[in-house]
Amino acid sequence: MNPPFASIDDVRALEAQPYDTVVPVASTYALLERSAGLWGDRTALTFLESGERDTPVRHIDYATMLANVRRAANLFRGLGV
Repeated sequence: MNPPFASIDDVRALEAQPYDTVVPVASTYALLERSAGLWGDRTALTFLESGERDTPVRHIDYATMLANVRRAANLFRGLGV
């Protein structure tokens, strides 16, 4: 598989396209929904929970990330935020 951007000309070609063509969503939430729909089981985030060297790496897939965002949004809404 070739890298999506092999040269600066590839970047220029991308930037020359209309924004709506390159980014077909209107919000961050819509981006999360689209990503979960397209790549639900793929890793969205990889991180160390504590930052300690011996801490195991944690992976969160797109579907789980979207579920957690919805859960947090519902909590905040329930709290009146």
